[in-house]
Amino acid sequence: MNQFCAKTVITVLLIGSLLWAAGCRRSATKPTTPSQNAMGEVVGEETAKLAGPGAKVLLLAPAKGDPVGLWIEPVLQAFTAALKQHGNGIVAATERVKARTDDPSPTREELTAAQLEGLLDKAGGVTTLVSFVGFPVLDEAQIATLKKRQIKSVAIYTAGPQAGPHYKKLLEARALDLAILPRMEPPAAAQKPTTPKEIFNHQFFTVTATNAAQLNF
Repeated sequence: MNQFCAKTVITVLLIGSLLWAAGCRRSATKPTTPSQNAMGEVVGEETAKLAGPGAKVLLLAPAKGDPVGLWIEPVLQAFTAALKQHGNGIVAATERVKARTDDPSPTREELTAAQLEGLLDKAGGVTTLVSFVGFPVLDEAQIATLKKRQIKSVAIYTAGPQAGPHYKKLLEARALDLAILPRMEPPAAAQKPTTPKEIFNHQFFTVTATNAAQLNF
C-alpha cells in the first residue's frame, strides 16, 4: 500500500470512529438511579403479591411532557420486570395522565373519579390497577361502584404527607388495596441503605387496610 492510500485509509477510519462516538453520545440515556430502580422493583413485587399469579395490570403513569414524565420511565421498566418475575404478571394497558395544575384540593390529585371510571371501562379485562398518579377523591357511591369491579388497586403518591387522611379513608373503605406514601422522615438505620428494599423503605412506606388505622398522618 503506498503512502497516499495509507493516509486515506487512516482518515476514513478516524472519521468513522468520530461519527460512531458522536452517535453514541446522542443516543445515550441518563443512568437509572438507585431510587428509581428501588421504587419500580418494590412496587412490582408488592403488586404481584397482592394481585396473584398472572395479573393483568392497567398502569397509569404521568404524561411524558409532565415534570416527572421522564423520571418515571426507568421506574416503569423496573416495575414491569418485577411484576413478571414475582408473579408472571403483565402490563395489559398503559395510560398516560396529564397533570392537573388547577386542582385546589390539598391532595392535588392528577386523576379525577370520572377519568378513572373511563379508563377502567376502556381497559376491560384487567385484574389490577396500578396508578403512579395517585388516586382520586371518591364519594360513597363512587366507592361502591369501584368495589363492584373487584379489581385490586395500588396507588403511589409521592408529593407529600398532606394526602394521608385521603388515602387512609380509601384503604379503610376497601376501595384501595395498597398505597405507597412518602415518609415524613426516614427510619433509623445502622448503615446506609443499599438493597432496593432498604432504599425504598428509607423514602416510602406501604399502607393497607390492616395498618392504616394505626398510622397518624
